[in-house]
Amino acid sequence: MIISVAVFVYSTVTYYRYQRWEEYLTIVDNIRRNSQKVLRIGLANFTQNFLEGRVRDKGEYEAYTLRGLFNSWERDLQKIYAGIGVDLEFNAVGNRLIASKWTVSDSSHIIKCFWYGSDSISSAFANISISLSSYGFYGYHTVSEEYLRLQVDTSYIESELQSITSLNVIVTREGGNPVCGLSSSNFLIKRFDREIDEWRQVNITDVVYNGEGNYTLYFESDPIEKPYYKWLFISVRDQRGIVTLCSTYSYIEFIVQRETPSDDRVTDDEIYTLEAGINGTWYWNGVKLNVTSESGDENVVTPPIPPVPIRLFRVNVTESGEDSDWTVSPCQYEIWEKIEWHDRLIDVPRDLADINSPFNASNRIVFQVSFPAPNITRQKVRIWWENDLDAPPYQGESDLVYNPGDYTAMTNRYTVEFIGVGHTMSDDYPYDYYGVAALLMKDPETGLCFGPWNIHAFGIYSGCLGEWRPYGRWEIKYWYGGNTSSRAVVRLIAILNSTEVQNVYNQYGHSDSYFDTFAVVFITANVKYLQVKEYIYWKNTQSDYGLWFASIMGKGGPTHYAYLDSANNTQGPYAYDYNNPEHREYESPGYWCGHWNNQFGRGLIINSEGLSSLYSFDPSRTRFSVTESAPGGAPQGSIELEAVNCQGSNCTVYAGTYYSYGLAMWMYDGGDYEEIDNYYWMFLEAYSPTIIIGEGE
Repeated sequence: MIISVAVFVYSTVTYYRYQRWEEYLTIVDNIRRNSQKVLRIGLANFTQNFLEGRVRDKGEYEAYTLRGLFNSWERDLQKIYAGIGVDLEFNAVGNRLIASKWTVSDSSHIIKCFWYGSDSISSAFANISISLSSYGFYGYHTVSEEYLRLQVDTSYIESELQSITSLNVIVTREGGNPVCGLSSSNFLIKRFDREIDEWRQVNITDVVYNGEGNYTLYFESDPIEKPYYKWLFISVRDQRGIVTLCSTYSYIEFIVQRETPSDDRVTDDEIYTLEAGINGTWYWNGVKLNVTSESGDENVVTPPIPPVPIRLFRVNVTESGEDSDWTVSPCQYEIWEKIEWHDRLIDVPRDLADINSPFNASNRIVFQVSFPAPNITRQKVRIWWENDLDAPPYQGESDLVYNPGDYTAMTNRYTVEFIGVGHTMSDDYPYDYYGVAALLMKDPETGLCFGPWNIHAFGIYSGCLGEWRPYGRWEIKYWYGGNTSSRAVVRLIAILNSTEVQNVYNQYGHSDSYFDTFAVVFITANVKYLQVKEYIYWKNTQSDYGLWFASIMGKGGPTHYAYLDSANNTQGPYAYDYNNPEHREYESPGYWCGHWNNQFGRGLIINSEGLSSLYSFDPSRTRFSVTESAPGGAPQGSIELEAVNCQGSNCTVYAGTYYSYGLAMWMYDGGDYEEIDNYYWMFLEAYSPTIIIGEGE
């Protein structure tokens, strides 16, 4: 009897364990297989939405949408298997290799996409952990991988065909298995259309499957001509909904050739801050640069900048000539737009770009090219893009810092304090400006301050010069999207859009009946200059004494001044006479003027457009001038550009008058004017750099 019971109990326990094991194996297998489907859905959802622009931030998608999908799936499982205690986790797997090519060293991303090359992949790789607490079953792990790979055959580019009507591609999935059964609706080809300055879709008329994942895409009715077939984007979406994207090029290379004189010049600090636009256009100091080829063909077709996420762009520049080693050039990304300002279209920066959006016609990449010796006249530049969608924007070291608390931008060459609405007076220049917008310049090492740069002025108030000046608040563009972790590394942009003027000598002197001012200031890292572009429009006819394009105060700091006349002869140096102060005027100003002492110097450089505007009122009264004393008799020592001098009769500016000008301030260690005379060439339109495109680009 005891034996019988024992056998029965043993049999019962054995049967019970067998049944439970079978049950939870089935549950685990169902959870595993369906979790892989959830992972696949997450990858498909991300890649489709990213391609279509509905998702821009991959990190945000993983942190919220993908995790939300996993959490929702876990809650569904807990409802389906109520009482079993299902616990499910998806974790990224670091230090892995995808398709024997792409290395993933971090463990923070489940989805990894390597796009924008001729061989691209979209993948999801996760360690799925399953526990069933009621069964005492914990820590079951399975690794799941899903991917879609696209390879584009670019060998046709070397054939120099006049046009192409087909492309060959290979489509595979995890395990290197071929993907078959795709049609024209699964593929997308984009090319750059220069007529509209946009990337447009190519009409695919047929798709032929050649086996082993090989496809030929035909577009006979929409051929792609030379050289545009070098610059294509191809995407594929498989039956699971997963998308990946290829590009037929991975960089743009060109030469920047400086055009300034080489004889008897030092070029150590000749550094250009260039801007590149989508259609192969480049800019410097507001000038669209000439583009040519090595053979001198000015009709050369320049490679377009591709529509990849802006943060992926990088720039390399040669160090000492086009055949020297590459070095990293700091770069940033900006939004530019044409705005209608008093019935004129003007090209202005609006902000730093959305780093997660694809590059478009309103964007520019900003970078620097240096010519550190007179014999270096050409440097090579390569704009390229990361293929990892998780790559952050360029945020290398930069000497550019902005402190909003004291309205101050700093580089290792100069410090600028923004005076205006919200910050009307500086501790370093104890005059309340009552909201007049100005720039206070300082030496970053010694703190030496010569006083503010007044960007425009008109009239005299009780014997004091420059009564009416632009009034308003500077808009500072330094952070990407307000995110203080991503900031400008090449230049800070400050914008003034003013419709009012203010009397700096009388806080109650305020008016909207004079001129409107649109001014853009660039505070640039790693260089000795800052730049200002101004647009002025007069709303009403006004008469008074004196019209200034710039009046740069001195606070009694400079000891000498000089200027270049309109015949390109240097006049001076002259010494300020603070013992017998006067307002002194000199005829026929040219491209630069400056003042300095033995510690600190500033040179004001006006471009050709600006000089023409300066003389457009009454050339017989255009002056370079200095004012040796401030109101109350304090030492001043200014340098000024007067379109119409303030001495003599009054002048009238008529309603509807419009003019614009570009100014650069050269900051240096003082001692004389030679640095200004040496470097002013680079800010003149006729001496702007030339872009040279290689024959094979």
